[in-house]
Amino acid sequence: MNSTQEKAFLKSEARRDYILNAGILNVVWFLAWPVVTQMLVNNLVMAVDMKMVGYLGSEAVAAVGLAHQVVMLLGISAMGIATGTTALVARYYGQGDNQGTVATAAQSLLLTLIFSLVISGIGIPGNPFFLRLLGADSQVLPLASGYISIFLAGSFFFIGKFILWSIFQGLGDTKTPLKLDVLTNTINIAGNYTFIFGLGPIPAFGVLGAAMGTLLAHTVTATIAFFYLKEKGFVTPPSLREMIQPELAKLKTILKIGIPAGLQAAIQTGANTLILGMVARTAEGTHAISGYSVGLLIFSFAIFPGAAVATAAASLVGINLGNKNPQRAQESGWKCSLVGFVTILGLSIIIFIFAPTLIAFFVDDYRVIAVGASLVRTLAVVEPFHAVGIILSRAMHGAGESRTPFIITIMAWMVVRVPLAWFLAFYLDLQAQGIWYAIAITQVLAAGLLLLVFSRGIIFRAKDITREAGYKAAGRE
Repeated sequence: MNSTQEKAFLKSEARRDYILNAGILNVVWFLAWPVVTQMLVNNLVMAVDMKMVGYLGSEAVAAVGLAHQVVMLLGISAMGIATGTTALVARYYGQGDNQGTVATAAQSLLLTLIFSLVISGIGIPGNPFFLRLLGADSQVLPLASGYISIFLAGSFFFIGKFILWSIFQGLGDTKTPLKLDVLTNTINIAGNYTFIFGLGPIPAFGVLGAAMGTLLAHTVTATIAFFYLKEKGFVTPPSLREMIQPELAKLKTILKIGIPAGLQAAIQTGANTLILGMVARTAEGTHAISGYSVGLLIFSFAIFPGAAVATAAASLVGINLGNKNPQRAQESGWKCSLVGFVTILGLSIIIFIFAPTLIAFFVDDYRVIAVGASLVRTLAVVEPFHAVGIILSRAMHGAGESRTPFIITIMAWMVVRVPLAWFLAFYLDLQAQGIWYAIAITQVLAAGLLLLVFSRGIIFRAKDITREAGYKAAGRE
């Protein structure tokens, strides 16, 4: 081990010691604040990108919007692999098993390659079919199809970036993804401007340019992130041999954890689609859709701290379980939940009071403001409980238990939310307000069920996932 490798190893050991022994609230802050900043930066850049596309006209905006619905399949795949990766990396890291950590990273990247090839192979020729199902007309279809094809051509780098981020999170390192996302977004904005509008000898590609700029940003950053693993205590990044030589035990463990997490995201997406269809059929019609869209946008910003604490919870639980300390792992989950509840409670009070003003910032139609404010105020009452549900779900993922959150999501989102929304909105004729009540009720239901399971400590008595995955790291002594 040379001096550079030794420095990286010692830095990694110091971080591990801090996570395992420092005050839990201090560790939560240490892990969470970079994630909050990262989410804020990413969402602001998405808004800037959409603004650039907006200059191309409504057809361009529609094309990108439809394309993103298809591209969401990438996100679901990435979430599944990333969840399994974080849980297994965190467990090996908590044990101090550098070989197991590196081998897990290698197998996760192998899965990324396989998934990206499958998705690209299906999505590039098949995306026009999916776009027609979503209602793309003859003018929007070629723009959206071209955008998706470029996006999918670089799917390995898009998914790979999320997987690399999950590796860093499993190592208790949330600062590196923040730093690299700043680079990603800088390249993204500059690349999008250049390729959308043209610059010097580079012609204007319009909508296709938006995909090209994003592809360039993710390709550059994912490549840098891979080699940056060396700085995080890996001594050397996973070798090419490790990334192409399957370790079936590790692949099986990652998928065993990841598939339910990916399906959980798919269930939530499906339920949201059905809810949106109901909103469109209420008496408020398009005004309800606008109010619903703006209201969810407001809460997407408000939930940042809760989602960041959830990321911290996954890392804390996984690493402490790897260190054979289930008591601290469970305590970490409870304290993360408390931090999330108090933080989101404060934000929810502000949102409840200023709901009409917040909606009016985005739209000036009094009917949209009225229906949007009713949604925001209804959800503000239960949003702290929703945050607790998100945090406990991610804590369970960190423990390698993804089936329970998946089952609870099916029950709350599909079995209860969808029928209840229809019943309240149309049978009891509460219209859009009935749908808001159904969402609120099922957010509390899901949080309550997750609280019940977590309090029983079942996940902390589960089989050691590193035993299932194996200790032997391919190609390393």
